[in-house]
Parts: sequence; C-alpha cells; structure tokens
Amino acid sequence: MTLALVVAVVSVALGAGLALAPGANARLLGPVRTFALAAALGVVLTHLLPEAFSTLGGWSLVALVGGLLVPGLLHRAADALYKPSPDKPKSVIGLEAGYFGLLVHRVGDGIGLGAYTGLLHAGQSQDDVVVALAAHTVPVVAIVVLAFDSVRGRASAMIRAAGLAGASIIGVLLTGAVPPDIAEQSGAWIAAGVAGLLVHVVTHDLGAEPPKNAVSRGFDLLAAAAGVGISLIGGDVHSHDEVDVIRHRIADALVELSLETGPMLLLGLVAGALLQTFGTSIPSRWLRSRGAIRDALRGTVVGAPLPLCSCSVLPVSSALQKQAAAPALVVAFLVAAPELGIETFALSVRFLGWPYALARLGGALLIAFVAAVTVAKIVGRSPDGSNPPESIAVQDEARPSFSRFVAAFDDLLHHIGAWMVLGVVAAAFLEALLPAEALARLGSPWVELLVVTAVTIPSYICAPSATPLAAVLIVKGLSPGAVLVALLLGPATNVATLAFLKGSYGTKATVGAIAAIVTVAWLLAFGVNAWVPVAPANAAAHADHEHAAFWVAGTVLFCVLLVRSIWLSGARGWLSSLVQSHADGSGHAHSHSHHTHSH
Repeated sequence: MTLALVVAVVSVALGAGLALAPGANARLLGPVRTFALAAALGVVLTHLLPEAFSTLGGWSLVALVGGLLVPGLLHRAADALYKPSPDKPKSVIGLEAGYFGLLVHRVGDGIGLGAYTGLLHAGQSQDDVVVALAAHTVPVVAIVVLAFDSVRGRASAMIRAAGLAGASIIGVLLTGAVPPDIAEQSGAWIAAGVAGLLVHVVTHDLGAEPPKNAVSRGFDLLAAAAGVGISLIGGDVHSHDEVDVIRHRIADALVELSLETGPMLLLGLVAGALLQTFGTSIPSRWLRSRGAIRDALRGTVVGAPLPLCSCSVLPVSSALQKQAAAPALVVAFLVAAPELGIETFALSVRFLGWPYALARLGGALLIAFVAAVTVAKIVGRSPDGSNPPESIAVQDEARPSFSRFVAAFDDLLHHIGAWMVLGVVAAAFLEALLPAEALARLGSPWVELLVVTAVTIPSYICAPSATPLAAVLIVKGLSPGAVLVALLLGPATNVATLAFLKGSYGTKATVGAIAAIVTVAWLLAFGVNAWVPVAPANAAAHADHEHAAFWVAGTVLFCVLLVRSIWLSGARGWLSSLVQSHADGSGHAHSHSHHTHSH
C-alpha cells in the first residue's frame, strides 16, 4: 500500500508541477498546455471509452454524452442567474462539475492502483498498469491545474491539485473494501462520464498562449505528439482481453475510414480552392431584387458551389445584407453555401452511393430555395443600397493566383480539418462499438425524425465530416431519411445562423425559415426512405481488403497536409475551430492567424 500511496501522490505532484513550473517563462506554458491537452484526449479515446464500453456496451456512449453536456448546461444556467458583468467574472460551475467528476474518478484509480501494487508485492507482473495509471494522471492533473489557474488563480489551482491527490489516497485506502464486481460496474460508468467531463475541461481556454512563430509552432507540434505518445502507454484499471479487442476494432475501423476519406476529401479541397481562387466575386448587379423566386434561385446558384463553412459564409452574407441585397438572395446563399461543397459531394458518392448523393444535392438546393422564398414573402423587398460596390469579394484577389490558391486551400483545410478528424473518429467508434441495427430500436420513423431534428437544429455540423458518420449510422440501423435530415439541417441551421437571421430579418422570418426547412427536409426523408437506394460503405466489412496505391498515397498526402495545417495554427488553435468558430452570430469568432504566421 505504501508504493500505491507514493505513486498516487507523486503523479499528482508531477502534473501540478508540469502546469505551474513554466512560471514566468510564458514560452513554455503553451507547449505544456498542448501536451496536457493531447495526452488527456488520448486517454479518453484509447483508455476511458474502450474500458467503459467493455462493461457497459452502448450505455457508455450515453454516459459520455451526459458527461460532456451537463457541465455546459450548468454553466449556462449559472450565467443566466449570476448575470456576469465586466466587474463580475463568469461562473465556473461547469468547470467545477468537471472537476468533481475527476475527483470521483481519481478515487477509482486509487482503488485500482492499490490493487495492482498489491499484485506486484505478490510477485505478479502488473507494472505496466501501474505505470499507465501514473502516466495518465500527470496530464489530467496538469489540464485541471492550468484551467483553474487561468480563471481562479494559483492558490485555487493548487487546492484543486491537492484535492485530486486526496481523492487518490482515499481510493488506495479503500482497496479491498469495495467488491470487485461493484468496482468494475461503477468504475465503467464513472470512466464513461469522466471521458465527457474531461473533454469539457480540456476545451477550456484553448486559445491561451498561442505559438507566435515557426519555431514555437514546431515545439507546439512536438508537444502534441508527445502527449499522444504518453496516452498510448498500455494498461487500464480494468484492462483485459476484451478491452484490447475493442481497441483493435476501433483502430481497424479508423484506418479503413481514413483510407476511404483522405483521397476524396483531398480532391474536393483542391477543386474547392480552385473555385474559390478563380470565382470569388459576386457581381453587384446580382444584388438587385428581381422577385422572390428569381432572387432565391440566384442566391442558391451562387452559394451552392462555393466551399464555405457556416462561420465563413456569415461575413459574406452580412456584407450582402448590408448592401441591401434582396432577402431571398441572402438567405438562399446563407443556407446553400455550407450545405454541399465539391468535397462533400465527392465524399457522399464514395460513402453513400450516387443516388443518395444526388438526393442530398437536390435536397440542399431545395431547402435553400424554399427558406429564401419564405423569408422574402414575410419581410418583403429590401430597399436599394446606396453606392453598392461593383462586386463583393469572397477572397482577396490582389495576390497572385498561386498564393490565393494556397491561401484558399489552407483556409478550407483549417475550417474543416478538426471537424473531419472528429467525424472520422466518431464514425470509427460507432462502427466498432455499436452492433448492427442498434439504432433501429428507435422504432417509429416519426421518433427518428423528431430526435434528429431536435439535435441538429441548434448544433453545428460540418457537412464533409458528417458524411462518413452518416454512412455508419445507416449501417447501424438509422433510416436513410433520418440521416438525410441530419445532413441537411446540421450545416444549414445552428445558433450563429439563427442569430444572424433574427438580427437581419426578425423573429417571424427566422421561425418561418426554420419551419420551411424542417418541412421540406421531412418530406424528402420519407421520399428517400421509399424510393432512393443507398449502399453505405461499411468499414468493418472491408477492413481486410487491400486498397490501391492511389488510396494509400492520397491518404498519406492528406495526413501530411493535415499535420502542416496543425503546425500553421498550433495544435490548440487548430482544435479551437471546433468550439469557437460558431460561438456567436458574427462569423468572426475564429481566427485566421494561420495565414499571417511567418513561414
């Protein structure tokens, strides 16, 4: 037990020291944050989730989502009651909720640590598990200390670190007092919930201490690689053969989905960058109203081929609206542009087949058109703008074509890179963890559509990254029509888009647009279920076949370019696109500083 107590205390002390040691040397603080972030995310993906799933099955995913959402909901509720102001900082109740979950988890780790050090004294080789528990503790503690240090100060951070050490000690002292079967079952629930809580904690303050130059970005990338490496150290509290099998299934699905995704996405990004380079201005003559139907058609035609995500389409839509462009044109452009770029259509063909890809394309154009006409009928024609420019540029055209192409490609990859990784990883986990037809248990198609609609309307879903996940959801039993609703509503409707519509055209027009989009999407869903064949790619079914050199080379090249994108932004800046790009309705919440770094 003495060894267990020493390991528990020392690992927490190392984590706190890692977070606070840089002190005045701010240049080291950024890489420390990146190391802790990468390691903590690695622990979630390679240890906590597989361990929980081996005991709980699909319920582990429910616990994960709960752990991820509850702190954010508590945070919003506290801010609504607390009413922060410049003189009164925001509540950190969400961070405190995450910390409480980690305290409970540390008790469980302490029990495991005590058990495995006992086996060491009995002459059984369990040193890899002890090393893993200690190694995983260090970055998790570092993340917690950094989070509280940034919002509550050094003393608060040290108290939180001491609390984690105390929880570990309690766990060690409880070794043997908790029956093994109860410890395993409760530990699995705790691990799944803590996985979500930990993701909430690590996404706090992603933009702090960004790398400033090429050298610091290089150190930042090395810190991320080191964090991923430390998370791969073997062993879990409840590790056994089933956990290893789950890990292998996830890895196989991840490799297969990456090989299916990389080349098609690369081709789509190149095509999108070329389009953005040589077709980046909207002529002012298109801004004048010619009637709701013609305005909606023009906005849809202009927006649909442009490779813009929701955050980058908002500034352009705002510029159009400020120049008194017809409401139908603005809304059609706003809805159509993020729905289905070239890269998304290519992925749709690859993962879902030509008929479904064409249905998705037609659906995207139709909901943009109907939403635009609806808004135009509610608000009427806008007045003519005074002195409109000859055109509104989607990208600066002053630079040479090659520079604009590289900038456009980097910008597209920056916006969708982290989302694409998230989508492929989520698809791999669902592919590996959920049994076939698991989602068919939702039963009624009406229930499916209600659930999907409620989830996707306020959420941001990146169109290309959702495509491999959509294929997996269909394989697991969700109807093709319900998946189409998610693919249509996710990119078109989110909090930022709704805020823009309300601010520009009012609540009545916003409600009308949402009602029109949902109605059309639901009608399309029933049509797809009845008439459109779909043959989604199944990673598990094709995991053993060999890919042609084109697919392997394309995937390797895409991964190299992805690493370059991470290097240009810094690892935490690259990940921040997941949580900051749609933080408000301005469309400017994200940073494009990756184009201004010195190379």
